[in-house]
Amino acid sequence: MSSRVYKLSELEGETIERMPTGFLDLDLAYGKTHDDRYPHPCIGLPRKKVSLWAGSAGVGKSRVAKAIGMNMCGIYGYRVLYILNEDAPSSLVTMSKNYASDNFFVMGSPLLEDHEEAIEDVCPDLVIVDSLTGLDKIESSSTIRSTMKKYKDMADRMDCHIVLIAHLAKDGSVKGNNDVTYYPDLVAELKPLREKDLPSQLKHKGLFMIKIIKNRGGPVGSLVCFQHNNEGVVLRTSAIVG
Repeated sequence: MSSRVYKLSELEGETIERMPTGFLDLDLAYGKTHDDRYPHPCIGLPRKKVSLWAGSAGVGKSRVAKAIGMNMCGIYGYRVLYILNEDAPSSLVTMSKNYASDNFFVMGSPLLEDHEEAIEDVCPDLVIVDSLTGLDKIESSSTIRSTMKKYKDMADRMDCHIVLIAHLAKDGSVKGNNDVTYYPDLVAELKPLREKDLPSQLKHKGLFMIKIIKNRGGPVGSLVCFQHNNEGVVLRTSAIVG
């Protein structure tokens, strides 16, 4: 960071390259980038940035993350690295019986140095860490802080987007400390939607929402609604801000 004082007219804004997820409403919730090189705004996951998704057990964090990874590989040809901290890589196969791609990579390790090595080796466009809670020695404040900084550095250096999956405590807070939510560029909460609380046009079973509660590169407050099905998840009606 330079100590020089600039005139605002001397500076050029940062152009953020974004990658579509295959779920339009989620792309819009993440935000838009206007670039004179393209006739339409770019939407989706921003490169060089880190997201934190937090939700209770079983709400659908891993399923929607896997679905996004498959979309980005299968539809757009991006390279995806899915890191499992708590399970063996083979456990992902049960969630992806009819899917195979040479651009979808999986590893299982709770060690941050293994994650860094794999990211440098694969050179992915998207990294999914499932889950942050499973990282070795993540309990201490200093380790949480250094871990989050390391992921930020890897995303910037490797020109990728990193999604960190975390668990919510019983009181609704993200497990860890304030550093867990401070360092990511976007924070989202995943919560189930109870059928009895929904309007008639949305009365489907297995619904859950992704709510954007922090976003340095786009709007805050968007709600993206998904539904579980036998194949994974499908997008339902959403409320997008901005």
